[in-house]
Amino acid sequence: MQISNSIRALSEELIEIRRELHRIPELGFEEVKTKEYIRNYLEKLSPDMLEVGLGVKAVFWNNAEKTLAFRADIDALPIKEETGLPFSSEHDGIMHACGHDGHTAILLAFAKLVSQNRASLKHNIVLIFQPNEESAAGAKVLIENGILENPKADAIYGLHIWPEFKKHQIVLKKGALMSGMDDFYITFEGKRAHGAMPQLGCDAITAAAAFITGVQSVISRNVSPFDSAVFTVGMINGGTAPNILAETVELGCTLRAFSEKTLSFAKERIVEYAESIASAYRASVSFRKKTGGFPVVNDENLFEHAKEFFMDADINSESMVMPSEDFCYYQREIPGLFMLLGSRDEKHTAALHSVNYILNEEILMDGVEIFRRIAEIDD
Repeated sequence: MQISNSIRALSEELIEIRRELHRIPELGFEEVKTKEYIRNYLEKLSPDMLEVGLGVKAVFWNNAEKTLAFRADIDALPIKEETGLPFSSEHDGIMHACGHDGHTAILLAFAKLVSQNRASLKHNIVLIFQPNEESAAGAKVLIENGILENPKADAIYGLHIWPEFKKHQIVLKKGALMSGMDDFYITFEGKRAHGAMPQLGCDAITAAAAFITGVQSVISRNVSPFDSAVFTVGMINGGTAPNILAETVELGCTLRAFSEKTLSFAKERIVEYAESIASAYRASVSFRKKTGGFPVVNDENLFEHAKEFFMDADINSESMVMPSEDFCYYQREIPGLFMLLGSRDEKHTAALHSVNYILNEEILMDGVEIFRRIAEIDD
């Protein structure tokens, strides 16, 4: 994809912004220094509106017919960085391990481009710097607080840097792109007894083990092979001593699927199976929701319109990924288009959320170029 001269002129500044943000990672709804950095940068661009609350919102108004919103997530993860970079995290135990520093840098550089072309803007531009994406709560809260109003956005765009795809490739597709999720806890409750006399109690560990070993068959034999769902038990907590039957066992679970229908159906079957296991082992079972989200489903009209801007790009219109994104909440309010920006090369192979994840800075200009083309800003 050809990068415009105006964006190439911002390349050094773009990398500097990203590195400065990388030094100050903050967890969801705690992004104080990050928001201060964003505000200070945007103030120099004199937007028509600048609001700082849970997130940051900037508006560049040109009395155009349509208003386009662009979103970047700004939070980090509770991970101790082990990259050895000279600009590593200054906040112990917190790291930008999911590329949000890159997303924020892209949107700030795009803001500068918008400011430089204010008089010729074809659309009003709203920039949303969103907190707390990692807990799937930030977008929903911002929407509830009117982030898409005043001015009312007609469409919203976003992207995520993605190391599974090769450098410079853009995953741009209509329909489902990322899965919906349901994170919840399952608790099996039995009855304590001496480990040498199990007949006097009810072993919650045995019930939980039977559930764990059998539940994958429930998914594979109930969800069509032409559809997909993934269920994972990632946490187990139970028992107090080696010689005492566990009274309770709690399982931390996540369920993912690309359609709301499949997500709901799979959850129903998992609940039914857990209840049947509990009954067979004379235990009881309960369920507690942690968090959830809908699939990211791209608007077909926005896709058809956007793809015309990327005829010279390496476009992947087939791939889907199983992780989730709270960009889905914007798409339930207005048409939305979310893209994945490939970053993988020989030097950048670490996965997102890993202690040694290093963002490939070569693709930052790609992100700004994507937004420039969608906003139809002339080079």
